[in-house]
Amino acid sequence: MPRSIGRSQMIASELPTELREIIYSYLLQTDENPIFPFRLYVLSMVSNATRRDAWFYFLRTHASRLGHHEARRHYIYMLGFLGEQGFAAARRLIFSQFSAQVPRMVEERNPNIDLILRCTGLRKVWLQWSTRQLLGEWRARRFIDLDQPPPRVDCEFYTLEEVIQRLRLQYLLESKSLEVIVLALTPATCVLRPGVEKTIQDATVLLQELKVWICEGFRSRGRIVEVTEPLLATWTAPHPAWEQG
Repeated sequence: MPRSIGRSQMIASELPTELREIIYSYLLQTDENPIFPFRLYVLSMVSNATRRDAWFYFLRTHASRLGHHEARRHYIYMLGFLGEQGFAAARRLIFSQFSAQVPRMVEERNPNIDLILRCTGLRKVWLQWSTRQLLGEWRARRFIDLDQPPPRVDCEFYTLEEVIQRLRLQYLLESKSLEVIVLALTPATCVLRPGVEKTIQDATVLLQELKVWICEGFRSRGRIVEVTEPLLATWTAPHPAWEQG
């Protein structure tokens, strides 16, 4: 392309939709970073029309992290689309810190669940849980005074009812588009005191109870939603196979 060509002369937005999406699929690989999609940023500099078109394609075909604090600029950009078109285009969302964002006030809703409900075309969500955040607060602390024994050696998890109430999970059942929910768990290693071995706390049983509750909740509303068995995961991005599906 000649260097002297102006943006008003760009023909990218005039190409047939099928051809544009072939170009986007070639440039936006499946391993595109959901928080810093640099190749998408490059496409966005072609023209305003291409920016909107490429973002729609990205949201439809890639897992995104609109709820992540580092992707806040993506959320703000979605607000600029006409109506709710930007949010409606999202098909897969990743919440890598889902269990960490707990509403503090009783009347406060969960912003992550509100985002899920706002994305009316959403098909899959990845909800990641930290074992440490599923334990009672005082039980999850590391004991600073090492000369004193901990109040108790074993750790107790919140009950299913407490988890539902803390994260306002009952509102998740209002989604009319979700088809798959992935429950991912990050185990926590707790050091109780010198001379006591590290203990790995695993909340798999609690998440299995949550899986049953979610499935039954959607079924009572006339919908079948697939909920995976709890997967052990790290804080990194989900497995590429999930992002492609």
